[in-house]
Amino acid sequence: MIKPVFAVCSLHYDPHCVWSLLDLVQSNYFVGHVQINTTLLPNARNLAIRKALENNPDFTHLVFIDDDMTDFTAEHAEALIEADKDIISALVTMRRPPYTIPTTLINHETFTPQSVIEHMKKESILEAHTVGMAFTCIKRHVINRLAESTPTGPIWFTMDREPRQSLQAEIIDLADDLRHKFLDNAISFGEVLNDAISFGMSAHIGTNILGEDICFCNRATKFGFKSWVHCGVIVSHVGTKPYNVRDTIKFHLDDEVNRLYNQPKGDTINEEDSITKSRSIVPA
Repeated sequence: MIKPVFAVCSLHYDPHCVWSLLDLVQSNYFVGHVQINTTLLPNARNLAIRKALENNPDFTHLVFIDDDMTDFTAEHAEALIEADKDIISALVTMRRPPYTIPTTLINHETFTPQSVIEHMKKESILEAHTVGMAFTCIKRHVINRLAESTPTGPIWFTMDREPRQSLQAEIIDLADDLRHKFLDNAISFGEVLNDAISFGMSAHIGTNILGEDICFCNRATKFGFKSWVHCGVIVSHVGTKPYNVRDTIKFHLDDEVNRLYNQPKGDTINEEDSITKSRSIVPA
């Protein structure tokens, strides 16, 4: 039996979000919900899961909803649950130009205005490397498996750094160098330890911090779970006004038209370029 709960990660509710949340509360579809007021998203999501487990220990699905989401109903959440995926996000866009879609698809596929339109028409469910958590359903068995014990309680979300691509090669080079110096009596064992520790403490240099949603999806992948995006579930993101993927499409099509229109005379663009060379509308 499906027993979903939803969790709102909130510093303050946007009025647009309140009206949408009322539909969920009044739908009788969810067995419960929790609200967490904090500015640190990893902590907010961890606390939300803990409270969901405490208040509704037999829940089967958890739907995260950020407090700047709007234009959704209980049917949107129900569609994610009925998709029957480990982790599945609505089609959400960022709220500032260029309105990127915070989803990284597998097989190096990228969203273009044309492909988004087709996927929306088909209500495609696409596999992804990572998805955002702004309006996302997570199955209970994923939550159970990814729980990590800490002195203050279990956690699921963290903010880590991406691996430095050259790190493995650097470790091998350093180990070889220290080994030779130690065997030649050029350095003491204490100096070997100091150099190794110093290297470890600087291993993050040149890397970027990853968001809690990316870290969660990466960990889930290591445990054999998959992430998906539902192109038939479109939710708006509140900025100066609610923005959704239709704004993404319009922005990039307008940009492409302007670029072609302002092309200096004498420059040639073949037909294939004019059709297919739309810029990606997902983060790199």
